[in-house]
Amino acid sequence: MAKKYYWLKLKNDFFRNPEVKILRRVAGGDTYTLIYLEMMLLSLENEGHLYFEGFGDDMADELSVILDERKEDVQFLMTFLQAKNLIEVKEGDQYFMNTIPEMIGKETESARKMRVHRAKEQQKQLPDPPKRSHCDSDVTESDTEIEIDKEIEIDKEKDIPREKICEVHLQLANHLFNKMLENNPEAKKPSLNAWANTFRLMMERDKRTAEQIIYLIDWSQQNHFWHKNILSAKAIRKQFDRLVLEIKDERSNAKNNYKKGSGRQEVLPNWFDKDEVLPPQQQTTQTKSQEELDREVAEMKRKLREGK
Repeated sequence: MAKKYYWLKLKNDFFRNPEVKILRRVAGGDTYTLIYLEMMLLSLENEGHLYFEGFGDDMADELSVILDERKEDVQFLMTFLQAKNLIEVKEGDQYFMNTIPEMIGKETESARKMRVHRAKEQQKQLPDPPKRSHCDSDVTESDTEIEIDKEIEIDKEKDIPREKICEVHLQLANHLFNKMLENNPEAKKPSLNAWANTFRLMMERDKRTAEQIIYLIDWSQQNHFWHKNILSAKAIRKQFDRLVLEIKDERSNAKNNYKKGSGRQEVLPNWFDKDEVLPPQQQTTQTKSQEELDREVAEMKRKLREGK
């Protein structure tokens, strides 16, 4: 049987698609988008169909093994795709990604070889490009490097709404960096204003509280795995929900060990409710009075001094 090659033909506006934009906005959205692309690629050979083989508990469990992703992430994505009519349940063991048929590219091995051969023949018929002097080459490379440097500088100097950044946001940024220095004294100092702006977004848009953020910073920087992965405010924001789940699992294991007579039972904050994965919402800082903000900053300073 002749070997076939498949590829996914993404439209140039794929990431501007409303469903994809909504998916990327949720916490962990970039991870879900990546899994979505992996599922697309997996379905190419079967014209957009995914089949439940039965070696997992369900389709989400099976896909998590095949794609090497967390089952909870796959389950959330499949629920989202069904709600947006991007995947259909045909039968109990069959799923259809209805946008795939028009996105499939494929060719046989013989067709691929012929295409490569024709490309080589066309290349031979092209005239040789004019030779450039050593100076021309240096100038071109130098200009390219300058342009790249300019782009980097422009990217770093994107406007940050400094008038919206409060002292509490800067305190959070400094707290994270100080905890990182305890693990790595040679850690490079970041743009604390950029970190503060990320914490502002967490509090205003994601409805996280300063207490929640401080707790996750402290826990992550003491964890043998996460202290090597949480190295910025963006990482805290992206992994917030996963960190909460990790802490809940750790607490559950600690409780079991405590009941068996080994280890100790950790007392966690009140917002780690047993029936809720996410902490309760807070009001945005924009709706708080200056007096309330001042009290929150003072309380936060006190906790930082006490090492809480």
